Amino acid sequence: MLKMAVGSTEELDGELAASDVLVQCAEGIDGQAAQAGLLLAGHDLDLEVFLETVVAAHPSIELIGCTTVAPISSASEYLEGSTTLTLFASDVIDFTAGLGSSVADGVNGAAREAVAAALGKTEKEPALAIVTPTVEGFDPAALSEEMGKVLGGEVPVFGGGAVPDLPIGAPWVGGVQVYRDQVVTDSLPVLLLSGPLQVSIGVAHGWKPVGRKAVVTRSKNEQVYEIDGEPVIDFYRHYLGATSEPAVAHPLAILDVDTGRHYLRAPLVWDEEEGAATFLGSVPEGSTVQIAMASTEEILDGTSASVQEALNGFPKQSRPEGALISACAVRNFLLGTRTASEIERIKEGLGPDVPITGFYAYGEFAPLGGSATPKFHNETCVTVLIGTVTDDTALPAVSDAERQNRTLRKRLDRAELKTQALETLQDQNSNLMRALMADLDEERAKSEELLLNILPAPIAERLKIEQGVIADRYESVSVLFSDIVGFTPLSENLTPEEMVEWLNEVYSAVDAMVTEHGVEKIRTIGDGYMCAAGVPVPREDHATILTNLALAMKAHFEELAPVHGHKADFRIGINSGPVVGGVIGTLKFQYDIWGDTVNTAARMESHGVPGRIHISPATYALIQDSYVCEPRGPIEIKGKGTMETWFVEAPKRS
Repeated sequence: MLKMAVGSTEELDGELAASDVLVQCAEGIDGQAAQAGLLLAGHDLDLEVFLETVVAAHPSIELIGCTTVAPISSASEYLEGSTTLTLFASDVIDFTAGLGSSVADGVNGAAREAVAAALGKTEKEPALAIVTPTVEGFDPAALSEEMGKVLGGEVPVFGGGAVPDLPIGAPWVGGVQVYRDQVVTDSLPVLLLSGPLQVSIGVAHGWKPVGRKAVVTRSKNEQVYEIDGEPVIDFYRHYLGATSEPAVAHPLAILDVDTGRHYLRAPLVWDEEEGAATFLGSVPEGSTVQIAMASTEEILDGTSASVQEALNGFPKQSRPEGALISACAVRNFLLGTRTASEIERIKEGLGPDVPITGFYAYGEFAPLGGSATPKFHNETCVTVLIGTVTDDTALPAVSDAERQNRTLRKRLDRAELKTQALETLQDQNSNLMRALMADLDEERAKSEELLLNILPAPIAERLKIEQGVIADRYESVSVLFSDIVGFTPLSENLTPEEMVEWLNEVYSAVDAMVTEHGVEKIRTIGDGYMCAAGVPVPREDHATILTNLALAMKAHFEELAPVHGHKADFRIGINSGPVVGGVIGTLKFQYDIWGDTVNTAARMESHGVPGRIHISPATYALIQDSYVCEPRGPIEIKGKGTMETWFVEAPKRS
């Protein structure tokens, strides 16, 4: 039988804290002398006095531990800075501890020293190794690998790095380790559990690898310089933004080729000068990596997955007699106010009868995916279930029929729950899709309306499907320009608001006329207005249509009331001929027309007479049979020389 008792305290005084947890643990080990202990302490605890008190109560105790940002315990709710002591006793399991020193100077020597000391105290085969080392000043992944070698590759290694006092400041207060009644640093405490111990392990984190698979092309231990031959910062900025730096919220997911699963590496420091990102643990050169992302809920789902994997691996006919948890301090940081939810997930998954002890660590040690090889993890939750097979822990015997019935009932219950969940999910997805499609249709309609306010409908349709320049030649169109005569003195008598409001009133009415006559507005130019008929859709009656519009505009202008005693007057000019039409620009693009026909139409307006419609010979030739026109005679047109022009008076009577 294995007995595991957990006590928790908020006391900082060493003697009071030790007395508090020892009383809590006494009942759990039935008053026996504890064989071993695991201390997970807050940084402000008076450790020396605490250890003296515990060792005095249990002189033969094999005790290890370290500092943590917060313990994980079945004995209390989540509380940062608190302390948990776990005591172990068993009639079949040996608990033996060892200490390796000067870890930063060489993980090989420290691992051999600690394991040799622990193995020298037992003749039984080790079944589990618990470690609480420093992970500062060296590659902790190398320590994990070395522990596997020293233990022969068959003994699972569980634990976590001692957490420095956070937030890190000056002077540096690193993680502290515990061995029996000693407070040490730069050390590797090891506790071996040897004998007929059943062990199952769950490892999960909740992060999802996303984006392209890439290869680390240059790295050295914990520092990564290049991924896929490009600077590591470019890999991160491709996903996180041009000014971003590697962040713990987006660790690297590294593919473990032996198991096909991913383990995580958290970036700690970005060195711009060196061009290197430093991670908590080595990132092997040649490894396949992806950036990883997770929501708060996905992180918590990782916790549940860790617990479930451990439960699935534990012998079905036995009950766990204890649970050990190691979760990353980064999880604690990212979960923030929801950290307590992670501990609740663990308690709910394991049930009220399993004592739980654990801590938020500076990196986690555990095998991955059924392999016995130790692996160093970041941002991960590790669950270890331990127990022995005795009459007390064995499940009640049941007949094959009862077992089958119970299994079938569970399967049926799960199937019903899954069906209900799927139906709910289907309804939610249908509702979501309908809402998204409605939003999309609404936004599409707004975009269509906006586009049609900028471009002619046929051009807008072409712009949706065509790439490159849109340009067309039109052999025969008519172009109209109008302008306000004496606009400068008029504007001097108006405030900016009055001027814009008046222009909007005048040309909004013209816009309506343009639409009514089927003419295409090209643009307004200050106080001028330009439109054309026969573009972008050719039409034979372009000159007639535009002349009708000009007469309607003339009548509209004549009806305008004086502004501040000033009667505004207008000139209108029309010309006909070939043009080129198309869309120009990528910002605030517009439809426009070009060519000598446009230039001549502008000259017809500028050389015209206020209150009259001035047309060129080309336009006169097209409308002379339908309109009364007054010859103006030859006039000198700038850039065109002498030209015969006409004024349009009115339509001819049939």
